[in-house]
Amino acid sequence: MYSYEDRMRAVQLYIKLGKRANAAIRQLGYPTKNALKHWHRGNPPILNGAPQ
Repeated sequence: MYSYEDRMRAVQLYIKLGKRANAAIRQLGYPTKNALKHWHRGNPPILNGAPQ
């Protein structure tokens, strides 16, 4: 199980890399593609890059 900080780090990198899951996973060494996408969907809209 990953800590909240680990999940946020992964989601932020995923967004920074243009939502390219494989690139983020390669850099971090975790999580699975499906887990990363699930974490991204579960985050507040501001973190997901939605307009304010």
